[in-house]
Amino acid sequence: MEGGHEPIRHRLRRAIYLTCRVICGAGSSESASPTPSLEHRNSDSPEQPTQPHRRVGGFQLISHAGGHRSYSTLDLMTDAPGSSDLLLSIAGAGTEYRLCLPHLLPEAIDQAAMLAAAQAVLAQNSKSESAQALRAQSMATFMLLCAGELDAAEGVLDRVIAAQAAMGDARTRSASELRLVQVLQRLGRVNEAVRLASEVVAQQSNDSPVRHFALHHLGKALMQAGAHGEARAALVEALALRLALGNAELIASTRQALTLLESRPLAATPPHEA
Repeated sequence: MEGGHEPIRHRLRRAIYLTCRVICGAGSSESASPTPSLEHRNSDSPEQPTQPHRRVGGFQLISHAGGHRSYSTLDLMTDAPGSSDLLLSIAGAGTEYRLCLPHLLPEAIDQAAMLAAAQAVLAQNSKSESAQALRAQSMATFMLLCAGELDAAEGVLDRVIAAQAAMGDARTRSASELRLVQVLQRLGRVNEAVRLASEVVAQQSNDSPVRHFALHHLGKALMQAGAHGEARAALVEALALRLALGNAELIASTRQALTLLESRPLAATPPHEA
């Protein structure tokens, strides 16, 4: 199809495909950067992955009890309405999810399996407030988010963020706050999501490894709020930082958001400022 008549899901697919062709290189055995894709683990969280993995030619190989299973970061799914083409995984089999339209927020492929995984992580870690246990609980809230258990996710995150703040654990607190941003978006509390994401961005220096994550999520929250000019500025800055890092999956994610943004008209007055 031509120009503006092309369905948005086709435009998103092409943007993702072309990005990873450029960054990974057709037929290359290794991606352009050894930096692990944190987005697969933590939905664009600045935390380090909790399981060993490696990427080969745009694929992430995740280590779990049954051996290595391959998840394509460019899995071109069917043209199911309302979903993007990125198939991602948090912690292996049963925790796959997609970023779904209209706001590119995560939803589990198998909600029951995702919820069971979240409950297992919480059962193992909820009685401890060590830094490691708090990180695990925060990861579990992303699983709850994907499974649609939004009130439960918010409740755990409020407690985890308070504990991480008391410990002075700024980086993992930022990761938890960015998860809360997505929960607030799913709950329709967009002004709160924009406010929190803005606070996380403001806390990061220009060379902070967390800054591009925070800008990416701020841009998506602003897009949901209808502040498209501000959203574009945040996403463009996030993309520039990610291009410098050379991480194909993170670049594709931000370009996906920008492609979606380009399909939407600018609002005269951003709703979150009205």
